[in-house]
Amino acid sequence: MWRVSALSALAALALLTGLAGGAGAGQVIDKPTLSNASGSAASALADEQLAKFTLMDSGTAAGRAEGAAAIKRSQAAEFPLETAGAAPQQIVAGPDHALWFTEYAANKIGRITTAGKIKQLKLHYDNEGPDGIVALPNGSLAYVTYNDSSVGVITNGKISENEIKNGGRNPNALTVGPGGPLFVTEYTANKIARVAVG
Repeated sequence: MWRVSALSALAALALLTGLAGGAGAGQVIDKPTLSNASGSAASALADEQLAKFTLMDSGTAAGRAEGAAAIKRSQAAEFPLETAGAAPQQIVAGPDHALWFTEYAANKIGRITTAGKIKQLKLHYDNEGPDGIVALPNGSLAYVTYNDSSVGVITNGKISENEIKNGGRNPNALTVGPGGPLFVTEYTANKIARVAVG
């Protein structure tokens, strides 16, 4: 019984190619192959072909589930943003069962439902460069702005912002630490900032 869960998609494809000359499970790959696909198409094709191999050759429930997951990964839906070149950066599950994300170049915070409906909040100042975003225990969301070194909080769709004390430089990611304070990476300053939010 074949097990390929520990192999990368490309390694699995190499194994399949080696088996393709014989009878049986190795003959699951047909055209198109990776030789005439590239980029995301190649990645999707690798997932699909790995899924076929797993589904045909594993008699276990885990193997079948693994193959089904690989097929599902190759069938992603995409939802375009209204601003061209918005440069979406990071995304987090919100307290309202939607997903919230930052749009660095568009200077917005976006909200998308699982059905793909999008709303956007414009930040207070131009060229703030929102980057990292995280859900807070109190039901709000917090984000950092790379260009003006601020931490913003979104509560009930309203935004408030404060500059990081001591002039933090280019914060780009954050997380909630034990007890509730935020810990923020400061890219240019080469520091970690601890930030209390009300």
